[in-house]
Amino acid sequence: MCSIFFSYLQHPRYRLILVANRDEFYNRKTQVAHFWGEKPVLAGKDLVGGGTWLGVGRQGRWSALTNYRVPMAQVNPTAKTRGNLTLDFLTSEQDAQTYLQPIQAHDEAYNGYNLLLGSPTELAYYSNIEKKVKMLEAGLYGVSNHLLNTPWFKVEKGMQNLQNITAKEDFNPHDLIASMQSTEKAPEERLPNTGVPPDWELALSALFVEMPARQYGTCCTSVLLMDYQNKVHFIEQNYATAYKGVLQEFHFAY
Repeated sequence: MCSIFFSYLQHPRYRLILVANRDEFYNRKTQVAHFWGEKPVLAGKDLVGGGTWLGVGRQGRWSALTNYRVPMAQVNPTAKTRGNLTLDFLTSEQDAQTYLQPIQAHDEAYNGYNLLLGSPTELAYYSNIEKKVKMLEAGLYGVSNHLLNTPWFKVEKGMQNLQNITAKEDFNPHDLIASMQSTEKAPEERLPNTGVPPDWELALSALFVEMPARQYGTCCTSVLLMDYQNKVHFIEQNYATAYKGVLQEFHFAY
């Protein structure tokens, strides 16, 4: 997952409004969002690592993850899979800070990440780059492949889109999906310098990433809505070849 935007305790109807794009290599084996038979969670599944990038549990817990971008030469190919950080929280009964304690003690076991951990009573953010647990208050937030609310072009654009669409109480959640399909790239002077080649930096600056020559790009857009009556609405629009055009919607209460 490479871009996540969320409104927390800001809307009269929804406690949480989240929209996210997952960017990945097109040929990475993946299952679309589904209820996992062996675990009480709704999430897509990374069939390589076994974890997930975004999911919500039957008890109203949710979690989401993005990678922290560094040059490929700095990526540890033997690091532990980050997708289990999200998955394990969904099936845990621990509060976020307790859950994170053993993870923080072994930060070096993972490549860089941003992790969001939510429950009916709290929302936490943690990055093993910054190494600080932050309990988030009501507000509008965005995270891509740097730290929370880093003012990248795509982060500011995504946050503004979210704010504009959710200004109405009865907004259409499918408008959030459409907003994440923007291929507008950052102007040259606003490109970050994360150590990847300049053409990558430009392509990755759009909300919707398209890098066909590298068989990499946005594979799905997800919307997670959680209201004050403990009802969940989850939408996933898929773009990758194996599931192109598949749109799914789920509703449940906890």
